[in-house]
Amino acid sequence: MVRTGEVVEREDGVVSVVFERPEACAHCNGCVNHQCTRVEMRADADVGDMIDVEMPEKTVVKASMIFYILPLGLMLLGMYVGSLFYGALGYTFNREMFAALFGLAFMALGFYAVYRVDRRLRKRQEWEPKVIRVHKKEK
Repeated sequence: MVRTGEVVEREDGVVSVVFERPEACAHCNGCVNHQCTRVEMRADADVGDMIDVEMPEKTVVKASMIFYILPLGLMLLGMYVGSLFYGALGYTFNREMFAALFGLAFMALGFYAVYRVDRRLRKRQEWEPKVIRVHKKEK
């Protein structure tokens, strides 16, 4: 997957790149000012330059699975476990509320797991996007 973005900031060889949202996201309106993604990476580029950044498709799919499905799956598991424990623990408040609280707790564990996995994978630099071309801004 190759995307083109504009360098908006540069400091000590690390640039911040803003990408326009893809056409597939046109109706989402989740992005502000049509700028969806801001990434920091090492590149020999100046503010205003356009750069082509590549991230392998396999990595994008794997990242999506980890960052979206893991917390959601754990939330659903937590809701199920909460509904099972409700009767065993003998609590008197609403069963759905009890299950929802377990779901939120498990989802928090999911986000913590995502944080830990992300830190470990960043060290291996498997997730790092790679700059494949710099389009210098004409002066």
